[in-house]
Amino acid sequence: DGDYLARYHFVGRTRDTYVVCLGNANADDATAYIAYVIRGVDNTTPLDQTPVGSKATGTNPNCNPIVTQTNNAWVFAFAVSGVRDTSVTAPTGYSTAYSAAGNDTNDITTAGAYIEVATAGTHDPQPYGSWSSGSWYSMTVAFKPYVAPAERRIFITHV
Repeated sequence: DGDYLARYHFVGRTRDTYVVCLGNANADDATAYIAYVIRGVDNTTPLDQTPVGSKATGTNPNCNPIVTQTNNAWVFAFAVSGVRDTSVTAPTGYSTAYSAAGNDTNDITTAGAYIEVATAGTHDPQPYGSWSSGSWYSMTVAFKPYVAPAERRIFITHV
């Protein structure tokens, strides 16, 4: 079993210029990271729904369904496995799988892919493809899109 850590950080007007990723200090453990910069997310409530995670053993990690609350939410499917794969494919309908793999005594592969879900409701990601058998963790995360406030109009009537 590997360790899996999914983190997010919301940034205000002052942008971060870097991110620090750490390993666990065990020379036998491989380390792999992926990072996304997501713009256009609701500033007040960035997460559209509580993230959903799962753990299993086998091939092709399969992220759990998530119920989006908002039309046009962005759903991300993240996965990590204790094997080294360099040709992971995204769940059907998702963006290209961005992945990273570490080769050591204890290998690791991590990947992420996303899709815009037009209509709010239950969304069930398909499994990743081309992934070797091993123990894996997955997480499904939905981000709420930013919606601009309604246009304000001032009407002046001459009396």
